[in-house]
Amino acid sequence: MTACPKRCFFCLTILLFIVQLLARESSGEGEKERHEPPMTTAGLFYGYLIQVDPNRAHVVVHPADERLPRKKFIIDRQTLFRFHGKRANYDQLQPGQKVAVRFFAEGALAIAEEIFVVVGEFVPHQYRERKKRAVGAAPKASGGSH
Repeated sequence: MTACPKRCFFCLTILLFIVQLLARESSGEGEKERHEPPMTTAGLFYGYLIQVDPNRAHVVVHPADERLPRKKFIIDRQTLFRFHGKRANYDQLQPGQKVAVRFFAEGALAIAEEIFVVVGEFVPHQYRERKKRAVGAAPKASGGSH
């Protein structure tokens, strides 16, 4: 007779444990342990500067497409700036300027790779990443035949 109450208690404990697991799964608590990494994206963002941080940490851009939200871009040491197609610096950025920002993002964090101050219409092919020439690489020879 003493084995039956122990067996019932053990079965009841297992049953409660299973019920708790099922309730946890249905409430989404178990999902926290299996979260997916943030999505990484890259692209171009067209708009107008509305804020230029005096500490050179970020800029905020109002989108050219009114349906999109404004976007904050982090500036780091590798961020490049172009003004009229030539290299520029952060000090040349002014609120109200038309810009194209080449960026990469992970989740909600967007880092500006290059900021182009635009004059006239947006011309997407002008904002492509420039290929870096290898150090010491010789220029291509002009088309002669052997």
